Amino acid sequence: MLKPLLIIVGWMFLIGIAQAQREALFSGGIPVFHREKCTIPFELKGHKIYVPVSLQQSRKTYQFILDTGAFSSISQELAEELQLNTDRALSAGTEIKQAHLVKEQMSVQLGEMEVKNFRMISMDFSYFYQTDPDLDGFLGSDFLRYFYVHINNPKQELVLSQYPFSYPSDRPHYQIKLEGRDQAFRPKTQCQINDRWSYEALIDTGAPFTIVFPLSLLNKQDWRRFPLIESIGVMASWPNSSIQKNYLTRIEHLKLGMLELNNIPVIFSNTDDMVVGQELLSQFQIYLNYPDHEMILIPAGKIFTKSNYFSTGLKVSKANNGRTFIEAIWKGSAAEQAGLLPGTEIIKINSIAAAGLSLTEINRLLNDDRITAIEMVVKKDNEERKVLLTKAFLLPDNN
Repeated sequence: MLKPLLIIVGWMFLIGIAQAQREALFSGGIPVFHREKCTIPFELKGHKIYVPVSLQQSRKTYQFILDTGAFSSISQELAEELQLNTDRALSAGTEIKQAHLVKEQMSVQLGEMEVKNFRMISMDFSYFYQTDPDLDGFLGSDFLRYFYVHINNPKQELVLSQYPFSYPSDRPHYQIKLEGRDQAFRPKTQCQINDRWSYEALIDTGAPFTIVFPLSLLNKQDWRRFPLIESIGVMASWPNSSIQKNYLTRIEHLKLGMLELNNIPVIFSNTDDMVVGQELLSQFQIYLNYPDHEMILIPAGKIFTKSNYFSTGLKVSKANNGRTFIEAIWKGSAAEQAGLLPGTEIIKINSIAAAGLSLTEINRLLNDDRITAIEMVVKKDNEERKVLLTKAFLLPDNN
């Protein structure tokens, strides 16, 4: 089912800064290898990978999201706790109120791997607190670039190494050349789509979906093979720019290095890049060999990619007072057929008061494909009514 998320992690949205200034943001940094290799257990919260990070050589650890599609940053609250001074203000996306370059060069440590003289950005995290209230920071590719990185999804372990890994000889693997990067060293590769055209894609462990296309591609390619499904309201967005709606469709064929996939749903959103996200990446052991500019994917089991989404077509959000509202729906979905609209309040879900459920708990109910119907009590214009949403596939059959 298409995950009804409010916030997508995996961004690069600093804008309005001269080229030389952008390069200075992510320059410098000295890696310190206290061991040749270290293993760090991580926690999965939905699609997000949480790791314990130490700063300024302190023994205290903080909760960071490991995000290959991001640059490293910390919350303003953490910057104040560490008594850090901020340098110049940075112009950020429409959803980020403030962002500043931290004046001090920092020590950042993950396991036994450390990077000294590291440049960090302090930001207002209120946008991210809506779904991750305990978040302290993001650890991005500008930190990871110094290491050979192994993300072991089945074991929920992260391995950082000074030297290349050896791979299991009895397991199939897919080699993907990382052919590009930006100022924050985020890994990118060329994808071939529908056997007709190529586009550069960002490898983004912070994005939940299989594939995301920028809205700028909406009218630049031939999508007549499958229709576009339009949203009412915003189903998924990045904080770099404003957006009014999303689109959903399917592509026939995707080639990512040696990996080939068929009949893949894609969502259009306000990204700068095409994005390869966690719905696909989490099915593999991921070896990101930053120094060698390559990625190796080893399947954790049988590769399964959905060709459709079994869904109510609903996205919900929580207000500061704990009330639950419909934020967006997909056209043609069970939600639209039931006459639901953005702004409608949800009072109960399956006889449970929505106010007593966290957004994570609500999304778990909505995302569980074993649950085929959701009963809700909703309120609009001071009138309550009961609706039964029977899940259905959002995209038409391949035939």
